[in-house]
Parts: sequence; structure tokens; C-alpha cells
Amino acid sequence: MTELTDTLAPVKSITLQGKPYKVGEIDVGDLADFEQWATEIITARRFSKIELAKKVYETDDIPVSIREEALRDPTKEEIEEEGKSIKGATFLLHRALRKGNPEITVEMAGALVNISDLDRMLDVIGMSDKKKAEKKPKSIKGLRR
Repeated sequence: MTELTDTLAPVKSITLQGKPYKVGEIDVGDLADFEQWATEIITARRFSKIELAKKVYETDDIPVSIREEALRDPTKEEIEEEGKSIKGATFLLHRALRKGNPEITVEMAGALVNISDLDRMLDVIGMSDKKKAEKKPKSIKGLRR
């Protein structure tokens, strides 16, 4: 019987800490999951600021502007910033690694990828700036945008 992980075979292999791992590129589903994860992280951080303000000012009467800030949806920029954090990068690396290695946990993914491997790993999963630059359409001589 064919396993689901066999039918969704990762496209590439990478060696991390001397061991080969199969990885898949980050897809739209992974990005949607990341957006949800980042939204939860940002919201939790905002609510912890409210709790801190309550302790500092020794009151539950927090200004409306602070409460509204905690309740608003994160902006695209805030979510993108979360992706530049070590935790955000680890989340995405885990998603790529588990496509070929379902046993990999987030903690394992974080421990597997050294800083020296990061650029190479981002390239393999389709998230490097180098790959994005290659995909940009080149302007055609004589045409204006």
C-alpha cells in the first residue's frame, strides 16, 4: 500500500548535520498556517502587554486605545516581520522538513538547522531572497511600466 508521504514526495534532499533529509517547498497551505500561527503569537504578545500595564498601573482600567490595539487584526507587515524571527523561520523550516520526514518536530527542526545551513535550506525550500530575485520578471527594452 502506498503511504501518503510517498505520493506527496518531497522534491529535494538536503544534508543537515551529516544526515540526508527529504524536504518539500513551502506551499500556500504552509503560508496560511504560518499566518494563523503568527496572528496567534502577535495577539498573545499584545494581551501580555495589557496584563503588564494592569500590574504597573495597579488598575484594571486600561485605556480604550490599548485594548483596541490588542483586538485589531495584525497587519501584513507585522505577520511578515514575525516570519523574519528565529521562531518564524523555524516554523517554516519545520513545515518543509516534515513533508519528507513526518516524525520531525518543531524542536527537532530548530536543532537540525545551524545558522551556517540557513541560506542553503531557505534556497532548497524556495524561500531564499536569491530565488525571489530570479523569479522577478525582467523588463523588456523599450517598454515602460
